[in-house]
Amino acid sequence: MGRRGRKRAKQGGGLPAVHASDRPDKPVSVETEFTWQGPLPPPQVLQAFREAVPRSDEVILGEFEKQGEHRRSTETRESQATAFALKTISVGTVLANLLTIGGGIYLAVLGHIWGAGIVIGGPLITVILNRGRSKEE
Repeated sequence: MGRRGRKRAKQGGGLPAVHASDRPDKPVSVETEFTWQGPLPPPQVLQAFREAVPRSDEVILGEFEKQGEHRRSTETRESQATAFALKTISVGTVLANLLTIGGGIYLAVLGHIWGAGIVIGGPLITVILNRGRSKEE
């Protein structure tokens, strides 16, 4: 059959005619291959599976449903983890800023006005810059 036979099979949409009389000294074998895209095979392939192995189509559909449930639960866990991380970062940032401002107030009470201004100014500048950026987004 060679390359020409394969080309004809692809272009013609079917298999080339091969007769036992064409090559009486060689056995003839035909292979068929099905491919599909997507999570499930086409109905005729499911039917062929069912004919070959009883209830195999039910197993395939069950696995498809399990995969969908697994994917959804994974996406839910990822969303929850992202939300938790964002909340933790937000709370941590607020606590760090409050602690820094408290330290600045403590320095002011001790009479270190310049140091207090620098320590308190850092978090204030950060808050001001982040507010402007969040409004742009």
